[in-house]
Amino acid sequence: MIAEMAPTVSAAAYVAGVSERDVNRIFDEQLLPAAVLSAPRSLTPLGCVLASFYFREAPTLTAEVRKSVVSLLGRRSSKLRTWAALAPQTPSDWDVELGTILIHLATYAEEARSRGESLAKAEALVDSDQDLFDGEPVFKGTRVPVRTIAAWIAEGIDRERIRSSYPSVTDEMVSAAPVWTKAHPQRGRPRKFNEINPDWKVKSVSKRKLGGA
Repeated sequence: MIAEMAPTVSAAAYVAGVSERDVNRIFDEQLLPAAVLSAPRSLTPLGCVLASFYFREAPTLTAEVRKSVVSLLGRRSSKLRTWAALAPQTPSDWDVELGTILIHLATYAEEARSRGESLAKAEALVDSDQDLFDGEPVFKGTRVPVRTIAAWIAEGIDRERIRSSYPSVTDEMVSAAPVWTKAHPQRGRPRKFNEINPDWKVKSVSKRKLGGA
């Protein structure tokens, strides 16, 4: 079985549905078993499930109870090292009993599996070679920046218009753009369009003066 990872803090935060600050706390405060962690600050599939549970159940369960749950589930680390492995064989596979308390984690596992698989597919479509395209991540086989497509989607531009504007971009790439950008948030000043695509020219339209001159 090939082990899979959420390779960065931001990717782990996306898959687990928590903040980057929460993921950093996992390592700084040793909140999860070592078996579900990996350097540099990445989480296994099971680690993403446990992170999701630990932080999102904070309003309802004490830290002691949550630590007991993650300790028990951490023993399954050798069996749950791929996103597909998070899918339960039976409905009770993600249930944990602590005395009279029965805790269900199936929802957390399913969400992490879905996000992890979506991210893995997105990563396979993106070229992030720093020696190409001035370091701007683009879809493989194209010169189209991933963040450009994600920005169009965020603006509500429909898939058909995106595909007609960028013929080399597939439906799969369009779906992958927002997933990839959520797991790889842009740091610092957003780059201008002509910085990302120096070879693309934007046509300008001169304004006519009303009434002539």
